Amino acid sequence: MRPELVMNDFDGHGFRPPCFAQLLAFDGVLRHEEKDLPHPIAVFNHSWKLTCDAFLEMIEITKNTKFEQNGNIQSAYAEDICQKYKLLLYAAAEFIDNIENNIATSIGNTRKPANIAGSSSNRKEITIPCNKLKHNHNRITYCDGRNGNLRVIGFAICHIHKGVQRPNPEIHKDGKGTSLNVAIRRIFANLYLYAAGVGTKIEALSPNIKLTPSAPDSKSVSVAKKVSELPFFGLPNENDKIMPKITFDNNALFISRKGGDIFPLASPCLMTSIFTGDGHTRNFSLP
Repeated sequence: MRPELVMNDFDGHGFRPPCFAQLLAFDGVLRHEEKDLPHPIAVFNHSWKLTCDAFLEMIEITKNTKFEQNGNIQSAYAEDICQKYKLLLYAAAEFIDNIENNIATSIGNTRKPANIAGSSSNRKEITIPCNKLKHNHNRITYCDGRNGNLRVIGFAICHIHKGVQRPNPEIHKDGKGTSLNVAIRRIFANLYLYAAGVGTKIEALSPNIKLTPSAPDSKSVSVAKKVSELPFFGLPNENDKIMPKITFDNNALFISRKGGDIFPLASPCLMTSIFTGDGHTRNFSLP
């Protein structure tokens, strides 16, 4: 299967999401000054830096998770993992919002990039869970799957249905949790593919656009490298239809939303979840 997005070290993007270079090379009229706004690239740079930091912090906490002698995760780490994942979602959604609002405002007389064919699903996969957490009082809970000595860490964004807390089916289609190995890759892939659609839109508005080579962006390189090196283990309900395929070798980055290698835990496995509320830590089994 051919990758949906291919980037290299001489295409002008510096391995940042592929809309920065197009915006810098845009040869039309930008209207940010007349609206007393900063150049959109400044907003993009700041927002992307925060997103990179969120990716790196998320990956770091998963590598340094501590467990108790009985094999259960220490509750403080479970909370920290959930908080870091929530912040990653928020940063990614904010990055998308900044792209949409600044492109639509600065280039003017254009539809928001979300209307680009194919970009809506990339956007929604990030913004829907973000909105559920922010506005619909959903709760993010730590979960993991264990089979023998192998453990896969994940999460579930839960809502209350008929008085019972369970994974929100709008986010977890099969009603079960999602491994971080899959979820982090999906945020990364969706962001880059969404940005590629925005870049295509800018190029259509600036037919004489010419991208010039630029040095690789160190934070983008670090994020791409760490995401591509995440383990390939998944929960029993996960397969290659939801696992992105992301490869990076410092010279080229290849991204597809599905078809990546994945090794799900064999069933039956022990699935447990944990959250802390009202000062009490509760453990429960996922369905």
